[in-house]
Amino acid sequence: MKKISFLFILIPISALAQWEWVNPFIGTGGTGHTFPGATVPFGMVQAGPDTRIDGSWEGCSGYHYSDSVIYGFSHTHLSGTGCSDYGDIMIMPYVGKIPDNTKGAFYASSFSHFNEKAEPGYYAVTLNRGKVRYEVTTTARAAFHKFSFSNLDTLHLVVDFSHRDERLSAGFTPVMQKGFHGYRQSKAWATDQMVYFSAETDLPFVVNRIIQDEKGVEMAILSFPVKGKNMVQLKLALSAVDEKGAEKNRVNEIPDFDFEGIRLAARKKWNAELSKIQVQGGSDKEKINLYTSLYHACIHPNVFSDVDGRYRGRDGKIYRTESNYYTVFSLWDTFRALHPLHTLINRKRTEDFVTTFLAQYKQGGRLPMWELWCNETDCMIGYHAVSVLADAYAKGIPMDINLALEAAVSNATYLDRGVPVYDQKGYLEVDDEHESVAKTLEYAYDDWCVAVLAKAAGNKEVYHRFLKRSISWIHLLDKSTGLMRPRVNGGWLNPFDPREVNNHYTEANSWQYSFFVPHDVKGLIHAIGGNDRFELLLDKLFTEPQNTTGRTQVDITGLIGQYAHGNEPSHHMAYLYNYLLKPEKATSKIYQILDSLYQPTPDGLPGNEDCGQMSAWYIFSAAGFYPVTPGSDIYHIGFPLFKEITWKFENGKQFTVKAEGNIKGNWYLKELFLNGKPLNRLWIKHEELMEGGTLYLKFADTPSLSFSNFKLPDDFYTNENVNKIPAPEIKAVQKVFKNKQRIELIAFDSSHTVYYTLDGTDPETKGRKYTNPIEIYEKSIVRAVSKNTQGYVGAQSMAQFWPFPNPDWKVNLASVYNTQYSAGGPEGLIDGLRGDENWRKGGWQGYQNTDFDVMIELGNPKTVNKISVGFLQDLRSWIVMPKSVLFELYDANKKVLYSQAQKFKVDDKTEKVFKEEISQKVNFNGVKYIRIIAENYGNLPMGHPGAGSPAFIFVDEVIVE
Repeated sequence: MKKISFLFILIPISALAQWEWVNPFIGTGGTGHTFPGATVPFGMVQAGPDTRIDGSWEGCSGYHYSDSVIYGFSHTHLSGTGCSDYGDIMIMPYVGKIPDNTKGAFYASSFSHFNEKAEPGYYAVTLNRGKVRYEVTTTARAAFHKFSFSNLDTLHLVVDFSHRDERLSAGFTPVMQKGFHGYRQSKAWATDQMVYFSAETDLPFVVNRIIQDEKGVEMAILSFPVKGKNMVQLKLALSAVDEKGAEKNRVNEIPDFDFEGIRLAARKKWNAELSKIQVQGGSDKEKINLYTSLYHACIHPNVFSDVDGRYRGRDGKIYRTESNYYTVFSLWDTFRALHPLHTLINRKRTEDFVTTFLAQYKQGGRLPMWELWCNETDCMIGYHAVSVLADAYAKGIPMDINLALEAAVSNATYLDRGVPVYDQKGYLEVDDEHESVAKTLEYAYDDWCVAVLAKAAGNKEVYHRFLKRSISWIHLLDKSTGLMRPRVNGGWLNPFDPREVNNHYTEANSWQYSFFVPHDVKGLIHAIGGNDRFELLLDKLFTEPQNTTGRTQVDITGLIGQYAHGNEPSHHMAYLYNYLLKPEKATSKIYQILDSLYQPTPDGLPGNEDCGQMSAWYIFSAAGFYPVTPGSDIYHIGFPLFKEITWKFENGKQFTVKAEGNIKGNWYLKELFLNGKPLNRLWIKHEELMEGGTLYLKFADTPSLSFSNFKLPDDFYTNENVNKIPAPEIKAVQKVFKNKQRIELIAFDSSHTVYYTLDGTDPETKGRKYTNPIEIYEKSIVRAVSKNTQGYVGAQSMAQFWPFPNPDWKVNLASVYNTQYSAGGPEGLIDGLRGDENWRKGGWQGYQNTDFDVMIELGNPKTVNKISVGFLQDLRSWIVMPKSVLFELYDANKKVLYSQAQKFKVDDKTEKVFKEEISQKVNFNGVKYIRIIAENYGNLPMGHPGAGSPAFIFVDEVIVE
């Protein structure tokens, strides 16, 4: 790994252009998930090596630096994702006799990193098998491959259509001994991916064999007679439209066999992109990190339209654009900094992104969520395309504002992922939706973005509706801890460990989500209890023990305390100190992240690159400012790494950040000047950047500048009729009770008055004033609402309570269950004699690899006719049917009366979430005990979308008839 970074140091520093600072191997090891292959900025084609074909998490990009075998060279790769896909149209040179049995990767070859080279737009490696030197360079839609060798009679070229993804269908047609075209339809993360190709070689070949099955072509092997030759060249272009489109792309972009000309053109494109940011000062490490980050930030999204403007839309139909249409939108990640970055340095391209979003809305009825090759993967949470639209509009990107608002409202009222409940209730609880805390917080921010668009469009009704929805975060703020906490059945979930990773947060825990209110930071500070308490909690975020508890989550990396820079929810948090006018704490944290978590080595990224977001954070922060709230025009000042860093914009203007004293330990801002005038704020506006100018920052190791007169950014809720009144807590032991249940109603603020009902009616109009704890003895639906001293009310809380229908029964859970998911306690699992089927409100989820083991004591011996267990499967959360279920009946002496097991396979149904009941007819008398054991899979088997990940079991109910 060290040799890779040393390559840069050995070159005379003064001679380096921007592209020469780039190290494409950064992030290819560890958990970065990048690839070292050749591509041009935002190109459709990413051509290069594949060292992983198993769909493993570390092999998401197809390449991992720890590997020593190359399986082939494919034309599409994803940069830094956490799910595996791409690897389309794989080719591989082969030397030697073709085996009779071509099953398996017989063509794979070992290699050494010593013989590997990568630079922007170019990749090369020597394959140990046959000592073939492989090189590739690219244009936007085509790849140019070169295979060099010596003393060979024949060079074979394998085209494997079953490489990496599941092949649904494929075709291959040779053309005139020097060409071939075809297609592959495949299924992986994108479930219906159509990739067409057209290729041309400089030397003639013969078709050695074409292997087919019921799905079409599986493999084609071409043989080149090369005696007396030392090179074969191949040009191959892609299209999502058809083979003719691929041919047009190839002929237009690589008309001749001029490899070096294409390589130099790719280099020129990269240098033009990288030269948009220029630096003076800084260490070699910092320059390598900066320009590699900018390189990574310009790989995705990818142009998806052909040279003639045609592209495949979200509905599968073919359309034509006058500009460029794009694909690969990792929006849960990239709305935070990558898209704001491009509103600065790629404004015309951002306009194309916006146009693509709105075209996808018109074609498929939805804005993209995580769109991949015209497939919606529905990955992650939120509706963050709305954030990109709001941010683009706030920063002057042209768009059809009325269509943008229509699309935004459509996504914000989507009938899935808990949105209908969130819209009706005002927040989500554990029983409503998994990842309820994360979704509530992210929906709240996205709703504010909808309000931004509505205000721009002059739609007051939509504006006020979504501004009101945007405060939903306040209902999940636990005042006792100051953290965002799951709610269940009207109250707080117990026990609560803010370091626990569980299904209430998205790839995170409470610490890593509790500061995600970027649109209302002032409101969050006030609700927590003011600046001092907020500062204390923010300090603890960075100083808590680094280990997390609960579920193992590979995405949680780059930890400083509980701050997890390796995943996106934490990215803005160091800058929140500016709201407290404590910039010295922000600068020290920002520098620590920049200096310790980014290294110029293959494992030098703190987590998944995530299509440019991890790099965009570095670019902004190294430049000295960051967009805490996309959708606003504000950037918060931080700690620049360089003496000077200049941004060059498309309007011809330049903005320079000059820094003095910006070294480790000098955390205190001593002077701030914008265009020569003192600046009395810790933020700058977008228009100030775009107009050009200079921001001067001077730092020192001791405080000397007073911030008492410094202005904070405007509160977006000032003068708006939005009442931030949290839903009151309904406090009880659990949903299911024996004999009686004691209930307390607790307001967030002591000045609030709580009103309630016990029959499910509206407490605002029919409620009684709460004064003392309540006791109930029967099934009850409790609704409660808080009213402030001005008479305004907030969102309601609701809880349901049921008496256990068989009080003489006992339920003993022998297996350890996750208390985070046992909604009704052990007794809440039992439906009794199937009377009122709606009474039960239980639920059990084990930890990873945990079996379910329950013993039910029926009181007096009874006749049992049937036992059923309801299981939930949720492929998004690796919750699956059990491997087997054992039913056993015992008499009063614990003698076995009946024992029978059922085995199951992981059911990869098209529905991601479904419930299934597993039943057993038993028909035995004198049954005293029933035992049920559901066996966990352990790690999920191959063929499941989460293959290799630990499995969970979720038991929804147990029914005894």
